[in-house]
Amino acid sequence: MRLYDLGLTNYNDILVLQQKLTECRQKRDIGDVLLLTEHKPVVTMGRFMKPDELETEVNVSPGKMLELGIPLVRCDRGGRLTYHGPGQLVAYPIIHLRDKRLGVKQYVWMLEESIIKTMSHFSINGQRRPELTGVWVGEKKIAAIGLHVTEGVSMHGLALNVDVDLSPYELIIPCGIRNAGVTSIADTIPGKGVSMKAVKTAFLDSMSHVFDVCIHPIGRSK
Repeated sequence: MRLYDLGLTNYNDILVLQQKLTECRQKRDIGDVLLLTEHKPVVTMGRFMKPDELETEVNVSPGKMLELGIPLVRCDRGGRLTYHGPGQLVAYPIIHLRDKRLGVKQYVWMLEESIIKTMSHFSINGQRRPELTGVWVGEKKIAAIGLHVTEGVSMHGLALNVDVDLSPYELIIPCGIRNAGVTSIADTIPGKGVSMKAVKTAFLDSMSHVFDVCIHPIGRSK
């Protein structure tokens, strides 16, 4: 699997890149690819949400969010509303699930397992919740997963809160889950000074073991 570490990016630019890579993977012009990034502040709206549901899951108007420098972008991943911002590790694997004989549920489990193993490097006990995707620490969600699969190829992926400003989550109902908070690695182990570089290293090690794959960096990591 080829790894591209893209640093801080605009969400729309990486969405277009994912779409191009997915088309190439469907044609088998390329092998599996893993994109790592941090996004500039953005709220994304998954395909399961209807436009008339938006007002029930945002606490301010989209115009107000834009004034705060946080645009709202509709995309084709599963799920509902989520926030991306600097200090959050976002991973987009472009994987041919059909070639690997992976079902979507098994793939989601493997992504969750990669996150849980990553967190264990920092002595954090990540947990699953029945009927909910993602990873939790106690009553708070620390990582979200949203996917889109076409012609056997999966795009989009996961977002793990490392040392992200959590206040923008107050603008929305994250993932449509009420009465549940969000957290980050930094909030869970305050004062430890966990770096994004350390979390990336732990994540790549964990994902390579869970997926039994060699991950090859292309170019210089940022």
